[in-house]
Amino acid sequence: METENTENPHNTTPHSPGFVQLWPRWASNRYVLSGAAFALWMAFLDSNSLVLHWDLHREQKRLEREIRHYRTEIRQDSTRLYELTGNPQALEKFARERYWLARADEQIYWVEEDD
Repeated sequence: METENTENPHNTTPHSPGFVQLWPRWASNRYVLSGAAFALWMAFLDSNSLVLHWDLHREQKRLEREIRHYRTEIRQDSTRLYELTGNPQALEKFARERYWLARADEQIYWVEEDD
């Protein structure tokens, strides 16, 4: 019996010219792999992850916008309060326009307009 040469051309060693590597050689280094695993852990799984920091950063920006909004409202309300406490005619105008208050000898009629 003759033995056949059953050498498979795809069974090559990493140093042979026909070998196809799936990823670069440095990517299989244990330090690179452990560093990549550590980076993934810190980015997504840790209690101080980047995702958590991003969410906290967005929340901080939203709260800063709210602070600016409420400070503007406080300034406007303080100005209105100063005007109302110093001027009785402005106080009467405000009460009539805002709360529909009338004097004892007046009547107020509501008129609704149809579109």
